[in-house]
Amino acid sequence: MATNYIQPGKVLDFDAPYDRTTGQGFQVGSIFAVALGTALSTVAIRGQIDGVWTLAKTSAQAWTVGQKIYWDNTNKRCDSASTVGMLIGVAQAVAANPAPLLIPCHRVVRADGGLGGFGGGLEMKRALLRQEGVRV
Repeated sequence: MATNYIQPGKVLDFDAPYDRTTGQGFQVGSIFAVALGTALSTVAIRGQIDGVWTLAKTSAQAWTVGQKIYWDNTNKRCDSASTVGMLIGVAQAVAANPAPLLIPCHRVVRADGGLGGFGGGLEMKRALLRQEGVRV
């Protein structure tokens, strides 16, 4: 294995930005993750940054398959309104409450913040991230 290898890119280690329990979403900078354990604020936590998850959402919303989903970091929940925060994925199923969410693999970044790899090439990864408002 390469000497500069840190950890797999789909599960990253963070300091919890706020109290989290297993399965809850959280945002650190421009990275969204789902907690793989329970941690109080500022305590180490592992987060999965891609996959399909059922997450808390605004209860008044009904989602359709493929609808863009955003992370409302103020209320710590998913929302379909683009004004609440960062785009984190798309609804994978029709949902009244809650809904499975697909987090695209182009959002997987290296632990050191580098882009890492992408099947469509790094230029496509940069373009997708820029389209979502991420500075790369």
